[in-house]
Amino acid sequence: MLALINGSSAPFEPEVDEAAAVGVKMEPSERVSPARVADSPASLECTLHSTIELGDSTVVFGNVVTITVRTEVLEDS
Repeated sequence: MLALINGSSAPFEPEVDEAAAVGVKMEPSERVSPARVADSPASLECTLHSTIELGDSTVVFGNVVTITVRTEVLEDS
């Protein structure tokens, strides 16, 4: 998935769905509106906590509301 992930970081226009543009399959999330990456072995669903402007960037903080992990990637330690 590395090439797909890297491709999604391109400077797309705001109206472009970058996942669709690079061929990343999406699926509905359990508790938040935005979809999650279907083939990802793990995902975090978050709600917005706050943002902080830092230079010409914005740092985004979220509250994790759901963690999804595919059973085939879990190991007994």
